[in-house]
Amino acid sequence: MKKVLFTCIVFLGLGLTTSLSQTDKMKEKATAMVEQLNNDIIAGNEHLALKEEQKARIYNLHLERLKELRKANKAGVDKAGKKTINKKYYKEIYSQILTKHQKNARKIGKSRQQN
Repeated sequence: MKKVLFTCIVFLGLGLTTSLSQTDKMKEKATAMVEQLNNDIIAGNEHLALKEEQKARIYNLHLERLKELRKANKAGVDKAGKKTINKKYYKEIYSQILTKHQKNARKIGKSRQQN
């Protein structure tokens, strides 16, 4: 009985650490995406960098997006379904969070980085 209980506790612990490490990866990815967006804007015009409030909102949206994509992957959603999920979140970022000037600066910054 003790061995069964011990085995259950070990598996529960392993499952918990695995889920926490996946969450950490999502947080790192969301942070990297926010920083990349900010760097693109700064490359276009350094005075239009993201404010802390904007960074926080975009970070939270990316986390939600990544969680929804993970659920979609587990449910076996096709590529078009994933594209719809991404489109929903990116539309909110570019239409409600970024200003018109920031979007223009990002476009300029991305074209500079490609050249």
